[in-house]
Amino acid sequence: MIFLIGEGFLGQKIVSVFKEKGIKVVTAGIQGKENYSLDITDEQSLIYLFKDLNPDIVLLSAGITNVELCEADQQKALDVNVEGTRNVVDVCHAFDSKLVFFSSDYVFGGNKGSYTEKDEVNPINFYGQTKVQGEKLVMNLSNHLIARVSTLYGFNSNEDKSFFSFAMQKLKNNESIEAVNIVNSPTLTDDVAEAVFLMLEKDFLGLFHVAGSNGCSKYDLLVKACKVFGFDSSLVKEVSWVPGWKAKRPLNSSLDITKIQLHGIKMSSVEEGLIKIKKQINK
Repeated sequence: MIFLIGEGFLGQKIVSVFKEKGIKVVTAGIQGKENYSLDITDEQSLIYLFKDLNPDIVLLSAGITNVELCEADQQKALDVNVEGTRNVVDVCHAFDSKLVFFSSDYVFGGNKGSYTEKDEVNPINFYGQTKVQGEKLVMNLSNHLIARVSTLYGFNSNEDKSFFSFAMQKLKNNESIEAVNIVNSPTLTDDVAEAVFLMLEKDFLGLFHVAGSNGCSKYDLLVKACKVFGFDSSLVKEVSWVPGWKAKRPLNSSLDITKIQLHGIKMSSVEEGLIKIKKQINK
């Protein structure tokens, strides 16, 4: 049985893609939208739930991903992203469950880009620090899989509060939007779900970069989206920083995905991802 902790943007897509493949995923989150309500900072609740479910595989996508919130409330970030992860690791160990942990390109400092799995981590903000600590905890499990993703985008028919969807709505309404020229590896959520399915099917273990196939900034992403969807690209304003940001951002945290490609798993380029989204919306 597959148990997904976290019912957010990525979690919803995983449930949808796995369902299409005939695989049921039991979910739990703060809101308890699908199956169970769960706070990973409460280890006792985790134990009770694992006793009930006894999952073979656990997917951990829960956590605080808001970089500014992590910087402003570091104790909360530690409680959820580190101690919460520790709780899940401990319970997975006790119940002999395989753990899939979703990490981030923000574990890197951003001074070179095209980071491989062998590059040394060097986070420059608190969110990145919590993800590094989370990875180290997960690595204590012999049966683990870590998937580093970057700037998730995609289409969810359910409630979607991602930057990409917000930006697309603004452009659709012919409103301008600012987007930073900081480079990462925009990653289609569908690709992550498909990749995880294949990695589980082949019983992959260890650390993998599961990200878009080309480095790209949010500014470039939206300009490309305008071309695909027929919006006015002049509405997208390029900026190097957002006023009010407290947390540092890596200037280029793009990920090298050679390792996963050598295992036969394909990740979309930005252009390919946008075309897939357009088809989903039209459907």
